[in-house]
Amino acid sequence: MALKKILPQGEKHIAPDPFTCLRVHVLEYILEHDLSEMKELSHFLSITPPSTTSLVNRLVRAGSIVRVQSPLDRRKVLLRITPKGKDMLIKGKDHIEDHMGKMFSILNNKELDQFITIVKKLLASHPKNI
Repeated sequence: MALKKILPQGEKHIAPDPFTCLRVHVLEYILEHDLSEMKELSHFLSITPPSTTSLVNRLVRAGSIVRVQSPLDRRKVLLRITPKGKDMLIKGKDHIEDHMGKMFSILNNKELDQFITIVKKLLASHPKNI
């Protein structure tokens, strides 16, 4: 696979990052869609329900979100962001923006323009529902 040629290999002892893009993305979705269902989140992320449950469990343990029982259907579990989750979202966005800024700082303007052109081309060729 071509990505193996460009991605760093052999990094085994990397500390878990509390500000992964996926976690930030989930917190942002739950903030924008208060009391969303797990299946809605699964669909939005394009991941399986078990993977969504695992991700949500980590965020619940961290105190970033809470599960709330639906007042209309006791079988449904809804998700709500907590004040701590809102704080984590702000810090996470800042962390990712800083990281991306450092990563792209090695590129000159011409290289940045080329990168943007390539990403736009890739996005244009990809199905819109992803």
